[in-house]
Amino acid sequence: MTETLLNTIEIIITVIQSLIIGKFLVDFNEFSLKTRKNKICFLSISAVISITVILLNFIGGNFEGWIGLLYPCLYLALSLIFFEGNFRRKLIGSLAAITGIMAVNTIVFVLFSTITGDPNMAFSSDNIYRIIALVTTQVILVFIYQIIIKLISRHTIKLSVYEWLLISINLIFTLAMFISLILIKTSEKLTDFSNYIISGLLLGLILINCITFYMLLKLNKAKELLNENILLKQQSDFQKNYADNIKQQYDEICRLKHDIKHSYTLITTLNSEGKYEELSKYLREYNTEIDSFEVLIDTDNEYVNAIINTKLGKAKRRGINILCATTNSFTGISGVDLCSLLGNILDNAIEAAEKCTEPIIEVSIFSDGGKISITVKNTINSSPFDTAGRLITNKKEKHHGYGVKTIKRIAKEYNGKSEFYMEDALFCCYVVLKNK
Repeated sequence: MTETLLNTIEIIITVIQSLIIGKFLVDFNEFSLKTRKNKICFLSISAVISITVILLNFIGGNFEGWIGLLYPCLYLALSLIFFEGNFRRKLIGSLAAITGIMAVNTIVFVLFSTITGDPNMAFSSDNIYRIIALVTTQVILVFIYQIIIKLISRHTIKLSVYEWLLISINLIFTLAMFISLILIKTSEKLTDFSNYIISGLLLGLILINCITFYMLLKLNKAKELLNENILLKQQSDFQKNYADNIKQQYDEICRLKHDIKHSYTLITTLNSEGKYEELSKYLREYNTEIDSFEVLIDTDNEYVNAIINTKLGKAKRRGINILCATTNSFTGISGVDLCSLLGNILDNAIEAAEKCTEPIIEVSIFSDGGKISITVKNTINSSPFDTAGRLITNKKEKHHGYGVKTIKRIAKEYNGKSEFYMEDALFCCYVVLKNK
């Protein structure tokens, strides 16, 4: 085969590799390719990568040398231009893309240098081994990228800023080590034993990174289980507390209903006998007793009755103005989930509203076409959102923030949604639940 033909084939393979890298960046940043515009963006990303690689190869640069450090910078720049989301994820995606390439190149490099006995054979552009090595690299790269996507998927692994920072440092260190070892292996006159040692170090570096990410997944899973157990305990506490409230409130209602007949008889008697002072005293005491149990709503769901009457009754006694409108039916929604959901929303609303000079809580619950919409608005003395639009908390408890997590989890379980936003100086929590 002529050198021209080999070079042409290598350019074709470079274009294919650029498409693979572009697809990885698209998948990693969860960029949809359903629209024509987004497909054009994907092809533009791949074209820029392809042209850059061809130009750098033409002037003597390649992935295996220090020139390879330009590629993650290129990937990051393209991600910033075409994708939405935070900088941290785009940086991780760019580093993961180049690290995957370096890892595959290392595997193929070690394999071919061992088979041919020439460490430079796979890097020479004028032999068939170079073409075979490049083709092999693309096949392995597809599988490596699929594994990385699954490992660092947004839905599979959720890490803090510091944990993402550690991953970034690890990837940068790995990239530097790959380049350094390959440059030593290809530029120095080494003995066969030294070549084997460096090959072993390269493969060992890949193995260490695999183990590191495996441990990371395990720790992340343990963290998720811990959070889930905390949420389940919180849900259990809500269930127990509001089950007790249900029994207490409705026992009290039954008692009051039972006493109405006797109270009416006594009132009639005192009035007919002209004992107006005793009658007035009795009415005041009876009115106080009724006020101690105020029924704000009465639906067909005992859980909803208990939690809303208890929470809003407490809010009213604390001087918070209450507006409440609710649907009567909650068919298809678990009473336990309603307790956890409404309990968390109203607890947060009361805590925020009572710090204001003119506290208000508005509750609207409506049923529409197989779904229930819950909107709770409350006054607040300062915005709970940071500059990035994320909810923040001033609570100092060890496990703060689990109320919001519970709200989001329940909404997700019922194929609904949860939103938090500001409207007319009021903080709004909007939740939609679809009947199961």
